[in-house]
Amino acid sequence: MLARLRDGGWLVVGRVSDDKVLMQNPLAPTPEALSLAAFSELWDGHILLIVRRAALGDINGRFGFGWFADAIKKYRRPLSEVLVASFFVQLFALLTPLFFQVIIDKVFVHRGMSTLEVLALGLARQLPRAQRRQKGEGQLQSERRYPHSIWVNIHE
Repeated sequence: MLARLRDGGWLVVGRVSDDKVLMQNPLAPTPEALSLAAFSELWDGHILLIVRRAALGDINGRFGFGWFADAIKKYRRPLSEVLVASFFVQLFALLTPLFFQVIIDKVFVHRGMSTLEVLALGLARQLPRAQRRQKGEGQLQSERRYPHSIWVNIHE
């Protein structure tokens, strides 16, 4: 974890306990343990958290089905979100040719004007919802869960 100082510098925070903070100033030769009060006087309230997401494991490990199974198990939540989103995108992409086929078969060939009226009312009902999405009122679930900001202000 990196902590930004009031003077614009940075500290590497190694450990935080109940009353002490172990930190390393890049300009100092050794790490220091400061009290929380002394650390809060230096710190401006912003941190940058650095985490390791993927383990490298054995570099000489065998690449095969087991590797894929471990990757799917590890990333099953984002993968399931992508699969569900892909399903709905494919479903909506299939609706356009199906609507066109119904219009050709029922309306043009059999002169079924009632079918055309039902389809037109259905599309007109969906128009306000599509306009709201286009304006950006709808926000993706991943955007709510993973904001694009890297700063965390503890004091706010």
